[in-house]
Amino acid sequence: MKGEGKVLLVLLCLFLITLSKPDLQVEKGRGFQLKTRLIPRAEMIEFLADGYKEAVADYFWMRVTLTYGDENWRKRADDDDWRYLLKLTDLVAKLNPYFFMPYYFAGVVFPWESRYKEEVIPILERGMKYLPNEWRIPFLIGFIYFYFLDSKKRAAYYIQLASEKRNSPEYLIKLAARLYYEAGEEESALLFLEQMEKSTREPELKKEIRRRIKVLRDILFLKAAVKKYIETTGKEPEDLEDLVRTGIIKKVPEEPYGGRYYYDRKEGRVKTTSELGKRRKGK
Repeated sequence: MKGEGKVLLVLLCLFLITLSKPDLQVEKGRGFQLKTRLIPRAEMIEFLADGYKEAVADYFWMRVTLTYGDENWRKRADDDDWRYLLKLTDLVAKLNPYFFMPYYFAGVVFPWESRYKEEVIPILERGMKYLPNEWRIPFLIGFIYFYFLDSKKRAAYYIQLASEKRNSPEYLIKLAARLYYEAGEEESALLFLEQMEKSTREPELKKEIRRRIKVLRDILFLKAAVKKYIETTGKEPEDLEDLVRTGIIKKVPEEPYGGRYYYDRKEGRVKTTSELGKRRKGK
């Protein structure tokens, strides 16, 4: 049976190679460039491979790494080339969904070197399903949303998921809270930190989380006071001291990081100059 399986695998690889129709393109001063565009469906491979789909996935992964590893390919690669490589990477992840490397490759290479940024997210989300304990996959999604897609709220959500995974680095807790804060989602940041504070045993980290909780509670307290001020006076406060002068609050709370709370009239938000422990110049 093993011998028959090996023969089947060899025949299948030969079939897949011939199935990938070569497209010969001649370019002046460059000779020729051989491109393959046709990629077999994962369902077809699963049907034909008869239990050897992981080995076929290794074959296609080799094609991905050899293609990307060719410096000449990267210099000449156009949008069609990158789209082909993305489909090939996706095929590997479908054939062997428990293999981490295609997810890592999709999340690290394509957003930086091609226009395919949002397109890799479904691949990574599938990786979260098959590798539920791997923190790097939701982290990559969060980074793509933050750095490339300008969505701090979505970034915070995935960084939070990453921080909840076993063996994830502690800094992800702080990063998720800061992203929620910067996205104006103070309530989400507070709920997240309160949950992490309960589950954290490390004393220094617990102390840091409590300081951030204090900041967020202060901001929500001042946010409610600003709302009441606007309802009472019909205008926005010039600064938070207006809340004290009108008797809405007794005093502005002390910021635990040594910064100060202030009202950003442009954004209509209460903020802190420390940005949850990250000091800003000029404030």
